[in-house]
Amino acid sequence: MSATYIATAVTTLVKSGAGKIKRIILTETAAGIIDVYDSLEASGTQILKLKASIVENSYECDIDFKTGLTVVTAAA
Repeated sequence: MSATYIATAVTTLVKSGAGKIKRIILTETAAGIIDVYDSLEASGTQILKLKASIVENSYECDIDFKTGLTVVTAAA
């Protein structure tokens, strides 16, 4: 198990190759939209979208991905 902490508006390749995203933990209210892709970049198959202003919490996902896991945060 591994975790990636993202604190700014950025595109982050979290993992290349297949895997499963179990949960997303927000430690602060999200300032912008968070998009999650089954891809090596910020395009391709979108597997999850969290709306702006979603509050801090642990969000269970349990979603498989095949190509890679890329997270795009729209704001810090």
